[in-house]
Amino acid sequence: MKKILTIVLALLLFACPAFAAEWSFGSGMQTGSAAIKAGPGMLTQIIMVTDGTTPVVMDLYDNATTASGTRLIPTWTVTTSSVDRIQTLAIDNAHFTNGIYSHIVSGTPKYVILWKE
Repeated sequence: MKKILTIVLALLLFACPAFAAEWSFGSGMQTGSAAIKAGPGMLTQIIMVTDGTTPVVMDLYDNATTASGTRLIPTWTVTTSSVDRIQTLAIDNAHFTNGIYSHIVSGTPKYVILWKE
């Protein structure tokens, strides 16, 4: 019975791509402008923590090394207060080919960028 169940589950996994694993990757905690990733992928989310006093302004570019080229999202301004320091931005279908470069225009953030390959 175990063998039959294992075979059925294996066939379902191969027949139904919805069960296939989607791998997400993260930048690790960043504190300023940074080259996040080289190569293609799809941007999925940004998690931003501010210092509680200064708003943060961020641009993301489809570039592996510098703040130029195609913007992946419109300029993101993250407001802040002493009780509202964390914000997230969920992103749908922001495909990139060259990489991700994060440019902090102003503020002193800590942030993580998530993507899929």
